[in-house]
Amino acid sequence: MIKTLKVKGFLRKTEPYDRTRGGQMKKTLPQTVKTLTCFGVLTVVASQTAQALQYWDYTLADGSPFVTLEVYDEGDDFVFNNYPDDDGSPLQGESGWTLSDDDKTRIDESFDYLGRMIGKFVVSTGSIAVVTDSDKDGNAAATSNIITTGPLAGITELTAELLYGVKGDDNTGLIFINHTSAEDGNWYYGPMYSLPENGEVGDLSATLAHEMFHALGLLSSAVENKFGDALSVWDKGLRDIDGDAPEAAMSITDNHSDRSNTFDLYSKEERDKLGLGESDAGVYYTSENVQDVLQGATIYYHDQLHFEKPVGVNGLPVNGWEEGVAELSHIELQNSLMSHQYWRNWNTFMEAELAVLQDLGFDIDRRDWFGYSVYNSGITLVNTNPYFARNEDGTGWIEGVANDNPWGVGLHVYGRNNDIKQAADILTSGTYALGIRVDGTDNTLRIAPDVEVRSDGDYGYALAVTYGKNHHIVHQGTLAADGAYGIGAMFSFGDNTIGETTEQRGSYIYDPATDEDLGTDTIGLDGALVSSFDVAGTLSGTRAAIYIDDSALVSNINIMNGASLSGDIVSLWNPMVDRVQFYDESGQRMTDPKKVTVDTVNEMLTHLTFGRKADEAGAAVGETTDENFCLSYTGNIYGAWDDYEGQAGTAAMTMDVKGGELNFNGMANVLSVTVDDGATLSGEGQYNLAALYTLLEGPYTVLDKSDVSEEVFFSYGTFINNGTLSPGNGIGTMEINGAFSMGDTGSVLLEFAADKTTDQLVICDETRDTEEIPSEFGGKVILTPVIGYYSGAHTVDLSQAIKINDVEQKLTEVALRDISELSPTLKMTGSVENNELTVTTERAPNAYSQYAINFNTKSIAAAFDKHADEAQGGMQDLVATLDFSNPDGSTLNTAYEKLGPDVFARAGRAALMAQRVVSGTVLEQISSPTALEVDATGRSFYIRPLGGYGKIEDRGIRCNYAGLIAGVDVRTSLSEGGLTLGTHAAILDRKDKYDGTDGSQTDAQSFYLGAHARYDFATTVETYAFGLAQLAVENADTDRVVRFEGYADSASSDWTGWGGSLVAGLGQAYRLSTGIKAGPVFWLDYSFMHQPSITEDSHHGAELYVQGETYQSLRSSLGVKLSAQFEANEKEAAIDATVVWNHEFLNRYGMARASFVPWRDSVFSIDEEVGTRDTGTASVSLTGKFAEGFAASLGVGTEFGGDVSGVWGHLNLKWEF
Repeated sequence: MIKTLKVKGFLRKTEPYDRTRGGQMKKTLPQTVKTLTCFGVLTVVASQTAQALQYWDYTLADGSPFVTLEVYDEGDDFVFNNYPDDDGSPLQGESGWTLSDDDKTRIDESFDYLGRMIGKFVVSTGSIAVVTDSDKDGNAAATSNIITTGPLAGITELTAELLYGVKGDDNTGLIFINHTSAEDGNWYYGPMYSLPENGEVGDLSATLAHEMFHALGLLSSAVENKFGDALSVWDKGLRDIDGDAPEAAMSITDNHSDRSNTFDLYSKEERDKLGLGESDAGVYYTSENVQDVLQGATIYYHDQLHFEKPVGVNGLPVNGWEEGVAELSHIELQNSLMSHQYWRNWNTFMEAELAVLQDLGFDIDRRDWFGYSVYNSGITLVNTNPYFARNEDGTGWIEGVANDNPWGVGLHVYGRNNDIKQAADILTSGTYALGIRVDGTDNTLRIAPDVEVRSDGDYGYALAVTYGKNHHIVHQGTLAADGAYGIGAMFSFGDNTIGETTEQRGSYIYDPATDEDLGTDTIGLDGALVSSFDVAGTLSGTRAAIYIDDSALVSNINIMNGASLSGDIVSLWNPMVDRVQFYDESGQRMTDPKKVTVDTVNEMLTHLTFGRKADEAGAAVGETTDENFCLSYTGNIYGAWDDYEGQAGTAAMTMDVKGGELNFNGMANVLSVTVDDGATLSGEGQYNLAALYTLLEGPYTVLDKSDVSEEVFFSYGTFINNGTLSPGNGIGTMEINGAFSMGDTGSVLLEFAADKTTDQLVICDETRDTEEIPSEFGGKVILTPVIGYYSGAHTVDLSQAIKINDVEQKLTEVALRDISELSPTLKMTGSVENNELTVTTERAPNAYSQYAINFNTKSIAAAFDKHADEAQGGMQDLVATLDFSNPDGSTLNTAYEKLGPDVFARAGRAALMAQRVVSGTVLEQISSPTALEVDATGRSFYIRPLGGYGKIEDRGIRCNYAGLIAGVDVRTSLSEGGLTLGTHAAILDRKDKYDGTDGSQTDAQSFYLGAHARYDFATTVETYAFGLAQLAVENADTDRVVRFEGYADSASSDWTGWGGSLVAGLGQAYRLSTGIKAGPVFWLDYSFMHQPSITEDSHHGAELYVQGETYQSLRSSLGVKLSAQFEANEKEAAIDATVVWNHEFLNRYGMARASFVPWRDSVFSIDEEVGTRDTGTASVSLTGKFAEGFAASLGVGTEFGGDVSGVWGHLNLKWEF
């Protein structure tokens, strides 16, 4: 095979060196390696001297091998026979330096990224040599030879080795790594974030990813403006300005003399006419995979954001000319990692670049890396494509399961002027993953309600807006990044992957690689990255809910009704630094500082607004206000860290509360705060306001911002209250450090408490000398009580309520808030004299009972009417909650119902139900028409485990029970018939739950002891009588939960009750055939359970004293019983079945009478009335005689009718003795 060598480097050949901020240089290399200035990889045969080399093995997640790096340390000699130098001899030399542990870590991460992407179908380990060069130009390179003949012609030797196991004699790939231009020569050694954070030097991980892409096949065979004798796979997808594909050995030209036989690129004249640069020569790459990604999009050449009619191609733009030579081996998507641009902010590949990797032979599940990408411009799209984990074969989503791929992106918006609504969930948990990334310019992105966009892996961003200007984000769903260092919404251009010393970009920031003084308008960045970020949904991040980098201006952040914020708001943006350019109203770049106005600066700040109205689509509406806005936000708002002060700095941000109420608890380091008329700012906030000059940071060149007018220099640093300030959450403090002023409509709402404490408003205004501070506060103050227990008259000291520069303020314009706005029960009057408030609290005689709507709740309310003024201990908590419940009194009747003894009435009824569980089980046995005898002696012993469930729907009683019954029966034959006498004992464990009581329940353990008898008459028709007497003792523990709006308490109690049952009945049995009998049965059952007096314990006043009460029931049962005996497998067996109608004769089971523990003279009660009088019971059991003297049976039963239901089951074991 003949091999064609191509080497591609990371940096453009025209890279400048001598930069104002330091720089990187592409040095002139030997002819064969001249393109090492771009990330590239080469195929070589390596020979070496006898020396100790390092071998770094990389494996995939399943443990299979991926690549092996043969690493040359400082001083190691190398000779690569397959890689000729300029004179044709093998490339040879000495490795310049030893890769450090930090270098290895970054190389590890790069190959981890590549392995995850292309390693799935690798069949053989790739072999790559790594050599270092001591040049400090921030460069690296890689290559692999292109195979020119045979079935694998067009791919590189490295790819052939990985995918087909075709191995050469030596390494199939070669990597060169140089030092950076930093003083120590080190690369950036931080993580390979999706958005670069590498600072002044290049990112080694991203650099090697770029280079490896070349080694895998992004290489053109073109040399000196002519394609090779065999085209590479990449070459075959190239198209010229006429849309023609190249042919082997075809010339590349821009003179267009013979366009039919040449690969034609734009000439300089054509490029100038179109406004294109040297690299934008009209060549592009296309394929089926690429078009599947682009969806018919026209891709514009980079840096045309400001073009009215941008120039584009129907594929991926490809680097054209470099110094008159057709380069053709870089993808010129805007800012992409695989481009040859001076400024790039992608550390990873875009989806369109993954499509190229597919063309090169790699099987990649693109959806594992990108949920969807929008390369089109000017479209309206509802994106219903989700992003979840992928199924095992990579053909579909696992709905609802987060994708754990590091570096994954749920949605990428590349195009411009789009209106895109995300209407499907995006769930990621991979490290560095992005929910949504927005590039392009002038895009509107809408997060639909109920849509979740989550990036919960470490360093995840739910939303990242990373390039362009005038984007509009409308957020109504969920943006969350709850992993370590997660950011809900990130606004940042990121750093330049090849180093900030090469070129810098951002909002109004352009420091080009050419060292020219160019305005940001020349690349379309003369505007805010985001014009408006409208939030009416959930936004959270562990590092920050909102993070604005120093490269990005977000003009407006509107937090509107429905929003929920968790995490800080951080803005490093500073328009007063040197690199940020100012523009006047006409769009001209400003050079005269005296022409800078406050309005000029205002356009360069972030305006954080709470309480603006939203339209139906969730977008903020102009200067509207939303009086219904309500948000409680606990977090901090601040700027860059101030090393000198050792604290968070000021954000270049204004804060405005336009309508409704913002409850803010945290620190706000901003330029100004304004509370508009009708709006309320409450909470435990600290507001640190700074004047504009505190942001100045020089030295300045084009526009000396330190020389602006005094009006601008000293602007901001203000806190203006035209609405209402309400310090604290309850009693608390609000602190303002800045120039404070109150408008005519402004007021301060101060709360006072029953313990005589008050809110505090503490103001430190350094613009005013202490001696200038008046002793009287010149503004309206409204006093209002906090929730608490008030009775009679008391005084409150107001001298510490408002202080300015430590000067106590005398409150002169004071009003007491109308208590009817706060309380349904209280009347409160007050007066202020010499900063002392005297307040008197009264209650009307029917203050509480006026809101009760039935007899039961009126009797409970009457206790408060009588005793509320004298409440003590926990009762004060209860009274206070009632006093400050809904002012219209709508909460009170519900509260009375919750406070009553209803639970104890239900517990009494549940105890009666348990009584009948035991008595009914015994009756089932003694009232059967016949019983399968196991004894010859007439004496037997039985045990019966049982369990079941009962429910009384209208009373919300749900009972689960389990227990054991044991008994002895003795049968005696008489001349007139037969007599059976027996005794039984039982234990039962029961849990009763009560619907509508917020989790109240009773746990009871009961013991039962009884005697029973049956007499069989000696008549033709078998007639029998039966009866039962039973006593019970019950130990119960009840937890009664009381919860209503603003109140919660739990009252506990335990008691021992006792009771009993008496039953008498008759039955007949008619022989229907041999072994089968049936007949009627009737019995009358009286049961009772005595509940003693009970005293509860609680912490907040809900405890009751419950008087003793006996709950009882008188019930008849009439039905039919059937018994059938037969033989099965030579064993005697029987089936017994019963169907019974039950009728209750009493009108109520009992009454729960109670009072609050400290107010026993005010009794209230609730009847436990009979709801459903008539119910049915059905049961069936199967008995088998398994040995002489032993039988066993299984039985099930159910109760039904009206609001009563239940099921039970038992196992009965019976022995003779």
